[in-house]
Amino acid sequence: MNRSWPTRLLWYSVLSITSVVSSGALCDEEKQRAETSQEILTFKGHADWVTSVAFSPDGKWIASASNDHTLKVWNAKTGREMVTLKGHTKPVTQLTISPDGQRLASSSDDGTVKVWDARRFVVRK
Repeated sequence: MNRSWPTRLLWYSVLSITSVVSSGALCDEEKQRAETSQEILTFKGHADWVTSVAFSPDGKWIASASNDHTLKVWNAKTGREMVTLKGHTKPVTQLTISPDGQRLASSSDDGTVKVWDARRFVVRK
């Protein structure tokens, strides 16, 4: 069955919150916040599973990696897709953003690590 990635991402988020809440790792106030949290945005665009997500250090953009061999960069406020990065030949399994937000690194099942210049696709104001 081919469900959209936001559904799966939400499912894993709910699963993670549920496991933390049921483990007793959170205090009562934190449990209530986790259980009543509302979705803010849904990012749609990947053609397959999303494998990794990261916020930029300034919180203005989000990067996502996918089994569809791409990375996408999104405006964190609007949810609008800013760019799709292509270059891996197999699923992208991990991504990270440099502490200064100027580079994005991704790894893939194709055995490569790629470093992307975020200054080329992120508008800074």
